[in-house]
Amino acid sequence: MSVNLKFLGGVRTVTGSSHLVTTDRAEVLLDAGMFQGHRDESYRINAILNYNPRKINAMVLSHAHIDHCGNIPILIKKGLRCKIYTTSATRTLRL
Repeated sequence: MSVNLKFLGGVRTVTGSSHLVTTDRAEVLLDAGMFQGHRDESYRINAILNYNPRKINAMVLSHAHIDHCGNIPILIKKGLRCKIYTTSATRTLRL
């Protein structure tokens, strides 16, 4: 079985952490962080996805900082419909 790791955000920066793990059987997203910067730049970067959120089988959310979870609403708007796995402490922070 092959496993690929694609760095989607948080590369050469400290914001927008997101990684896609792809195997022959599934696609798992690790975090969906919001890129934070100048307003226009942030809107552009956060709206462009280099993968199809409809194909994600599961998401693992490491913790509830905006640079790790802030882009989840955009993913849901664009078709993300998988379970999101996280700690019970992080889960209690949702609104």
